[in-house]
Amino acid sequence: MSKQPVSQDPGSACNLWHVVSGSSPLSLPVQVGEELDLHDHLLIDGLSRYKPPCPQSLKKLQGESLKDYQRTFILQISKELHLDEWQSFELFQSYLENAFRASPKQLKTLLTQTKHFPSLLSMVLDYYLEERSYILKCQGHLLTHWQDEGHPCRVQFAGVMGKVNKNGQFTKLILDQYRQACAWKAPTSGTRDTLLARPVVNKWVCANLHEQASLLELLLHYYKEFEHTQQSFMELFNLVQAEGFGQRQQNQAHVVSADVQWRLKWIGNVWSCLLLEGFDMPGLLEDPTTKLPKHPLLTSASVVREISTVMLNWGDLPHQLPAMLAWAVLLFMHQSSGAAPSSGATDASQLGSKALRCGVMPYLDGLVSSACLESRPGVGAVMRSTVHTLLGLVLQHFSESSLGDIKVLVSVTGKSMDTSALSLDFWNDTSSRYSSLLLACTNRFPHDFRPLMDLLA
Repeated sequence: MSKQPVSQDPGSACNLWHVVSGSSPLSLPVQVGEELDLHDHLLIDGLSRYKPPCPQSLKKLQGESLKDYQRTFILQISKELHLDEWQSFELFQSYLENAFRASPKQLKTLLTQTKHFPSLLSMVLDYYLEERSYILKCQGHLLTHWQDEGHPCRVQFAGVMGKVNKNGQFTKLILDQYRQACAWKAPTSGTRDTLLARPVVNKWVCANLHEQASLLELLLHYYKEFEHTQQSFMELFNLVQAEGFGQRQQNQAHVVSADVQWRLKWIGNVWSCLLLEGFDMPGLLEDPTTKLPKHPLLTSASVVREISTVMLNWGDLPHQLPAMLAWAVLLFMHQSSGAAPSSGATDASQLGSKALRCGVMPYLDGLVSSACLESRPGVGAVMRSTVHTLLGLVLQHFSESSLGDIKVLVSVTGKSMDTSALSLDFWNDTSSRYSSLLLACTNRFPHDFRPLMDLLA
């Protein structure tokens, strides 16, 4: 086995988060840039920086000048967290420097009496999981603001993004980490010694689901700015098939509590919007004549057939419905252009009808109403924009009377416009996509005034 590289100055992801988010005294752009340059490995490597135990790191730790009880505890950290021995040493140093709230004498007592190991290990575990979470938060913050002309640190963020996405490696890195997160198994008596209490296992599982969702959110941010290729979309499409929109979890025995269930639902929501982003709907909405013949998913008959076949065999999982509706619209547009075989119209009709019958509009209404969007404003803006674009494309080609309960349709439309830019887009709409909905609501007034009031609110 080759020697495993380790950082001599790993830094704290929590401290880096305070810097990039502007909550640190180091708030000047030049200071932020210096911190980003110093700790850019956290952003470039992401969660993949954490390695499993290996003989080289164990040998390096044994050569370090440590007390026996210190080395014993660090090895216990390595086993409990399944973490590289030298990184366990660095993690413990970082914990003591940034999060430990006791005297050196108390620390020695905790380390020399094994009965105190579980409590100290639990605190180190919390710190470790928080560090992993902060790495993802830092990456998400950079993806949100690196092209924001109004952000004072845009230049510094863009410089780091150039390193993070060197040779287009970012999506590959994130997808690899997502696959690893999906393959992760909760600790058992065969893999851990101390931290096996049910609340601790639940903590591990919740952290794992949080990481899965956060990694998908990073991809959502990325593909909001960068167009899919046919290959990149099909890779995601095949992955979402394998993972069942995040609902097929390795640790099914541990995903029954309420605090786990909402995380599973959120993963499905993000997957749903991630597929919608892959359909490049904004281009089709604004310039269909130019974009439709060059659409990466519609230029290959085999790809169209593959996607259609898979979707026609889908069940009624709610997270699948928006993609079914979007693909139905794309097939309809493709068929109307005369470039698709006659089977496209049949497939479009079947997919669209099934999506509406199974409740795609109530699903979208719940999605844009989710409390998760409020706690994640960056992701929330992307998801609302994606749903808004889908509705615009649907209303451009189909009558609002064919889309189910108009009250639900109005509710989704209003909530998806929860930003000034989207609302302005609604009122400046010169096509018939939104004006027809407004006219339908007006015609119901005054005997049914609620839809019009909700739309105008």
